[in-house]
Amino acid sequence: MGVRIILKVEGRVQGVGFRPYVAKLASELGLGGSVQNARRGVVIDIEGSELAAVTFIDRLRAIPPPAMIHAIGREALPEQGTSTFDILPSDVRGSGSTLIPVDLAPCSECLEEMLDPGNRRYLYPFITCAKCGPRFSILRELPFDRARTSMRDFTTCPECAVEYADPQSRRFHAETISCSNCGPKVRLDSSQREMLATGLCAINLAVEYLKNGAVVAFKGIGGYQLLVDASNDPAIERLRISKQRPGKPLAVLFPSLDSVLQCCEVSEGEAKVLLSMQRPIVLLAKRLESSSDFISQLVAPYSPEIGVMLAASPLHSLLLAAMDCPVVATSGNRDGEPICKDDSAAFDHLNGIADVFLTHDREIVHRCDDSIVRMIADKPRLFRVGRGYAPMFINYEMLRKKSVLAVGGQEKNAFALTTPEHIVLSQHIGDMDRPAALDLLITESSSVATLLGVEPSVAAVDLHPDYQSVFAVKPQMHRLAVQHHHAHALACMLEHNISGAALAVVWDGTGYGTDHTVWGGEFLSVEGLNCSRIAHFRTFPLPGGDVAIREPRRAALGLLFAMQEKLGCTGPSLLATKFSPLELRLLTAAMSSKLNAPLTSSVGRLFDALASILNLCQIALYSEQAAVAVEACAKAAVHARPYHIELVHGANGKYVLDWQPMIEGIIADLDVCIDACAIARGFHEALVDAVVRLANCVGLHRIVLSGGVFQNALLTSMLEVKLSDLGFSVYSHQLVPAGDGGLAVGQAFYGLLSQVAEGGTHVSRCSR
Repeated sequence: MGVRIILKVEGRVQGVGFRPYVAKLASELGLGGSVQNARRGVVIDIEGSELAAVTFIDRLRAIPPPAMIHAIGREALPEQGTSTFDILPSDVRGSGSTLIPVDLAPCSECLEEMLDPGNRRYLYPFITCAKCGPRFSILRELPFDRARTSMRDFTTCPECAVEYADPQSRRFHAETISCSNCGPKVRLDSSQREMLATGLCAINLAVEYLKNGAVVAFKGIGGYQLLVDASNDPAIERLRISKQRPGKPLAVLFPSLDSVLQCCEVSEGEAKVLLSMQRPIVLLAKRLESSSDFISQLVAPYSPEIGVMLAASPLHSLLLAAMDCPVVATSGNRDGEPICKDDSAAFDHLNGIADVFLTHDREIVHRCDDSIVRMIADKPRLFRVGRGYAPMFINYEMLRKKSVLAVGGQEKNAFALTTPEHIVLSQHIGDMDRPAALDLLITESSSVATLLGVEPSVAAVDLHPDYQSVFAVKPQMHRLAVQHHHAHALACMLEHNISGAALAVVWDGTGYGTDHTVWGGEFLSVEGLNCSRIAHFRTFPLPGGDVAIREPRRAALGLLFAMQEKLGCTGPSLLATKFSPLELRLLTAAMSSKLNAPLTSSVGRLFDALASILNLCQIALYSEQAAVAVEACAKAAVHARPYHIELVHGANGKYVLDWQPMIEGIIADLDVCIDACAIARGFHEALVDAVVRLANCVGLHRIVLSGGVFQNALLTSMLEVKLSDLGFSVYSHQLVPAGDGGLAVGQAFYGLLSQVAEGGTHVSRCSR
């Protein structure tokens, strides 16, 4: 007996070789029918024996990555007697959208073909197949067809057309199919826009420039990168000066995993992430015995880790093969601005930094910086969502149909949009104090909304009145102001599908509180829209306000001032060489008069203060430098000093965590020359102990860890182990970034929970 079934498949099923897989599977099982891309996924019409249809559906569900099926709808129809199986042109009617496909590194089969002298794509730098290559970065519209990508500018040659139509070919219905006869072309240009070479000659000449100390602007998958020889000190120093990036670590692109192993400690899990088709930057510990011949100390002078990645495109692979050594590969931008994606912008903005430009004529539609991953407790944690992961789709079926635009925060901005089935997190946008980043937020949020087929009518923004991301909100949208740390907690709770109340431990550098002070060391009871601040760290002043974020010595001064120490006493004498006498007088007067010295409960600033007290960092060259130094110091400890953070039960029923006993103990230990590493380790253990004691007092079984402080691997893993051993259920970030790059997810979740009335404004009620 025969059957005919219509299957409506939703998920990541476009741009991943799904239709060719379906066609081959149907033919193998003797089924007739068709497969077709649609706005909301893929529609499959199968007809044949009932056994074959059941087998087809079972094997369909087991499709390997990068395809990802979220749902399959079924409908039985009368048989038509169809015996052949066809791939039909896409159906662009209707509304809604499928999951936007992400950019994927070249698969092993494509790389083998590229290095095979007998293959017609030998050394072709844009080789792809049905399951690998650029996707989101070249996408103009959905469904994902060649005509709706920037590959529409390249007409397939007869040989590629034959492969495209051949069910036995790996490029059967591969929308990015091309070869050296019909595909994109690579060229090397001078900084004056003069063409120096094309094709393989351009790649080889770029390598010569790199080996001679030049900076090469390289057009990658989602935008430009700046490349230099990773062993060349003068070249790296010149790159740092011209890019105004004096101390922040630079990512390094390695030719192979074996070459990474020569310079870095690599676990099995880290190797798996490095080799994944997402090809993110992975933060790896430096090998102490590694030779400086491979990697200059200037790559990451203030960090024990290196950001490492492998080739994300065939063009990267060919350049690295010719170079045969690692190269620095940092974002192609001026410090803090979005990466350049267009040739004209690259020549304008990178002139004076790059000596030559290795570029090509395939347009980048959506710029997408590299993703960043760090392994914590043997789990990969995304620090920045970019190429290979963006856009990120998080399942959430909303009962109401109003779409929400969440505009994120001020720094490390990313936005989020909601569809009826998902919260969609964008790629990394940048810092909103840069006009170009704000422009990108506005244009990219509009573009992605169009791809998703949504028109947001609700906007979720941070409670801070001065965040520039609010300018991405259109006047007609209903606006919700969401407290910063409430949003962080909701982002983690959504990622782990937590319903019911949880104790959210949310620690970061800065977040605007409902009492108009600077929060950052928060313990919140969170259940959906309901949020109560049940505890926080004792506040202390930050002399100079935002300036203190860049100068850990100011956080230390504020901490000691709050302890009511006189500047001539033992504690503040630690700072005597860190300020001039005039600076000390002025800053002390400012704190005494409460002039530009806001109070903060921030754990991030506590890390800064300790970095200054231990003389690890006084003035930071990049935002995470002090915290990285404290963590690295603690990891090097043989033992830990015991310190105590006091839990003070206030009259209002809330707890205040008083760090003063800990700081007094640290100062006393420094007076007797206790090792700084032992002190830093004790600081971490004191934080863990304080959380455990508070959790026991509060009595909530579920504990959520969120905020940028929990990018600290040592602290996060210690807390997870300790709390789990005590029977708590502990949840921390993995896919959604713990820092402000994941903030928009929590904002969007809040927007879905709220669904405010027409014309209303709603504010997150995180009670003090």
